[in-house]
Amino acid sequence: MAGGRPHGRVFQRLSASDDWVCEAKLDGLRTCWTDGRLLTSSGQEHPHTAALAVLRADLEMVDTMLDGELVGDTLWVFDLPTGQCTYCARRWALERTVKRIASPLVRIVPVGVQWHQIVAYGWEGVVFKRRLSPYPNNSKAHDWVKYRAAWAREL
Repeated sequence: MAGGRPHGRVFQRLSASDDWVCEAKLDGLRTCWTDGRLLTSSGQEHPHTAALAVLRADLEMVDTMLDGELVGDTLWVFDLPTGQCTYCARRWALERTVKRIASPLVRIVPVGVQWHQIVAYGWEGVVFKRRLSPYPNNSKAHDWVKYRAAWAREL
């Protein structure tokens, strides 16, 4: 089902709901920018390579935490894991932050994506996020629902 739209009931229900937003899920290294450091999902600092030195320099002015995926030398950010703001408020602040950074190495994950875009761009899948939810403090939260392209191919 590589080119088709997934038929899963959950995917269809979330796609049709105004309570959820659909973001692209990129296949990279989960990365958090915090306290002037690029950290992996396990809390280890990313190596100090020449390419990442440029990215770190671009991020120096950012005093808030950024959550994203490191794809090559580009950080694709998808959330601000701070406070108990709603997803919509965090997304608005994230867009302003990325615009202020003004670096080609810091991009924001596309939102409102359609399945054909996931397939065309070779993204890993989508993440549905409840619009009024706070940032989840654990991986078992039900306010983020991941749907991988590989799952759709298995249907």
